[in-house]
Amino acid sequence: ACSYLNTYLSDYRSRLIGRRFQEKALFIGRRGDALSRALVWKRFKHYCTLAGIEAKVHTLRHSFASHMLRGGADLRSVQELLGHSDIRTTQIYTHTTTEDLQQAYRTFHPDGDPDSL
Repeated sequence: ACSYLNTYLSDYRSRLIGRRFQEKALFIGRRGDALSRALVWKRFKHYCTLAGIEAKVHTLRHSFASHMLRGGADLRSVQELLGHSDIRTTQIYTHTTTEDLQQAYRTFHPDGDPDSL
């Protein structure tokens, strides 16, 4: 996905915008204007169906939070990035796996045995 997004940003998007437009939206249409929220949702759903993935656009927020934490971000930073006023809301968005717990155990407990989890 990152490869396609990089190609879109460096190649396709810049050609669509051209020199006359200063569009700030990430995803733009053929005329150089921002895609509507409904169209982004429709395309997302279409590609998820093609890939055999059952997901909603809101799933991306959950994935973002989980990936940030897995990458080492602290919960408070993720809270700010998601725009949550209450840290408990952010906790709903975070999903930990057994591997995440084992890694945390190995990293932060000097005598930790991850196989005991």
